[in-house]
Amino acid sequence: MTKRLATIIAVGLLAAAAAVAQQRPAEASAPHEASASPAEASVVDINSAENRAINAMQEPQQAAPAPRQQQQPGGEPADGRVQLIINVLLLVVGATGLIVACVAKKDAANARSMARDELKALSTALQQHTEALESALRVMDQRLSQVEQGNAASLHRPPAASRAAAPHAASRQPRSAVAKVVYLTRPDESGRFMGASSRFERGNSIFQLSTTDGTTGSFIVIDDDEVNRLALMMPTENLTRACTGNNIQVSGGMRRIVTDAAGRAVLDNGRWRIVTPAKIHYEA
Repeated sequence: MTKRLATIIAVGLLAAAAAVAQQRPAEASAPHEASASPAEASVVDINSAENRAINAMQEPQQAAPAPRQQQQPGGEPADGRVQLIINVLLLVVGATGLIVACVAKKDAANARSMARDELKALSTALQQHTEALESALRVMDQRLSQVEQGNAASLHRPPAASRAAAPHAASRQPRSAVAKVVYLTRPDESGRFMGASSRFERGNSIFQLSTTDGTTGSFIVIDDDEVNRLALMMPTENLTRACTGNNIQVSGGMRRIVTDAAGRAVLDNGRWRIVTPAKIHYEA
């Protein structure tokens, strides 16, 4: 846009210069036509004197000729004035365009400045958000480390239910019988527990079986937060094959498993087989 306006101004200036150049030769031509050599001037004067004398003798009453009108020195042709007006208008248009270009350039500079300010504000907000996320991640890492340390400390520690199960089972049995606790993993499709151990194995043990004769016993779900969380992740494989209850195959939003009635199992070819499923329900 600036280049176009500069072109318009240049054209106006060239047109004005051309008009002035056309007027100067016209003014210069008048003195050139009036000038003549001295010899020619003297001849013309002699001839004119003779002619006037003859005319005076022949026509004494003839009126003198009207003087020749001369062009006023300050006069200008009409075409020159029109051209001058056009040139002035072109200059005005060019100046107006230049002013408009300056205003547009200023507006563009202001727009760029505002865009830079907005970009800077967005960058600052993004940086603050990133720092907040990094701080939250550090806090989560610290909590995760604490949880992992707590799990490692309680890896070989039996849950509270196992410590209280032996006295509870002993109170129901004759004093001469000693209850034995067996920790069982999840059952298979045939209704047999896939693994049994005399020690609690975190991540594998789900059920706790108490037996006095080593061949029959009653089992419950271990009352431990970590055990409940792992069992509720896949209730169909971990619970429904050994337990019954109201809609226990759906565990979304639940956090705790409560045993309402213990199940019964027998030792069959070295593996504990479910005879009566345990009755359970979930709590949020």
